[in-house]
Amino acid sequence: MRITLDNGYDMLEKAYKSHLLKNSATVDPSYFLKHDMSPRVNDIKIMTEEDQVIKIGVWLLKQPRIPNNFLSYYSEIRGAQILKNIKNIAEAQKTLQVASRSKLSTVRKPIQRLDKNDILTDIESCFVMCSSLLILFELEEKLMVKAIPDTSKRAQVFRELVSRPLAYVVLQTQKVVNEKDVGIIPLLPLLHLLSQNYARFHNLATNSIGDVQFDSLMRQLQVKCSSYVNEVIENLNEDTTKYVPPDGNVHPTTASTLNFLSSLTAHRVTVTQHVLALTAPQGSNTNLLLPKLFARILSALGSMLKKKANIYDDPTLATIFLLNNYNYIAKTLADEQDGLLPAITEMNSNILSFYHEEIATCTNEYLKSWNGISSVLKSVERIGEDKQMARQIMSTFVREFDQVLAQQTDYCISDPKMSSNVQTAVKNRIEKNYFHLLDICQRLHVFPQGIKYTENAFEMAIRNLFSSAKIN
Repeated sequence: MRITLDNGYDMLEKAYKSHLLKNSATVDPSYFLKHDMSPRVNDIKIMTEEDQVIKIGVWLLKQPRIPNNFLSYYSEIRGAQILKNIKNIAEAQKTLQVASRSKLSTVRKPIQRLDKNDILTDIESCFVMCSSLLILFELEEKLMVKAIPDTSKRAQVFRELVSRPLAYVVLQTQKVVNEKDVGIIPLLPLLHLLSQNYARFHNLATNSIGDVQFDSLMRQLQVKCSSYVNEVIENLNEDTTKYVPPDGNVHPTTASTLNFLSSLTAHRVTVTQHVLALTAPQGSNTNLLLPKLFARILSALGSMLKKKANIYDDPTLATIFLLNNYNYIAKTLADEQDGLLPAITEMNSNILSFYHEEIATCTNEYLKSWNGISSVLKSVERIGEDKQMARQIMSTFVREFDQVLAQQTDYCISDPKMSSNVQTAVKNRIEKNYFHLLDICQRLHVFPQGIKYTENAFEMAIRNLFSSAKIN
């Protein structure tokens, strides 16, 4: 009788295992490649048919037989299925990224090296694996409530089940974090995800039967992000490259630095609590950690720009360079979408006024390049009826005007509004006296063959200032 009962148990357990293997579903990766998963979680099926697994498991749990081999089958088969699904999702993510990159390369030249794109793909893959793992575990727990109603046995099975997929994801993420060098920005979404779900991951790793180094991963990720932040400041302070835009446009480092600040702002809580707090002195006001960092970075950027300006042989072009960069910084700070200004003004409420003052100083410094022409035109009031004097002043003006235009032909002010403002300032400085000179020369018929700079020609010349490479 006992042997018959044991044989019956064995048959049921084999049937249980068979149903598990047959009905464990390979999930559709597309569900997991969206950043907002919550509305679609209930659409994901991790078992094609769960009724038989539940019925057999519930009945077997009520029997006095020990050990319960079917529970080992559950943890082994379901754990392996989760691992398989995670690998499939990661592979689908990489395929999607490669396809997207290939599509972009058909419409524009690639701006990043292939190896950097591969690193970004690896980081995105880690993000998707971590977020997907939480979802798959959540779905598994819902199934287990029905399949293994006994709380203590369910907890033990879950500890065994999570071990392999969790260890795999943590190990793969550690490998990418430790071996890849891509900068802090691509790592911030991953750091945000792991920090937001720290308690969940920590408990899973601690309770798992395997040796899962999640806390080590978190520490490595935080330290690496912290080192990247320090590296940005060091690179600005120690920059010795000689490149400056030949037209005085915005330096690439200015744009990249402001993009960096915007990205940190988007992840302010994560950066403050999990990056900056690592090295902050004890007792520091954590609310000011990010504003203080921004102040240091902007100060270092300002020093770098002044050093870059000294590279120009043409001091007027150097002024245009500073004007462009200060204006770019001010506009970016004032952009509500980036959210930079509120963070920075917590440390320095006058930061925007400072840059506006710098812009005004640069504008006035640039206008000095027109002082020679202004001086020439000051003599207009003394012409009277003197044709010779009128001819001399007009000839001198044309020569000086041509020289300034030739010198500044490659100058660029990239912001159309700022360009227009400076053009207006130039126009206001010389237009009145020049038009007076033009009227006198026309009235006295000083140049019967015609004058080079009529009103229209003069205004066109002013409008063409700074137009070498405008960026809208």
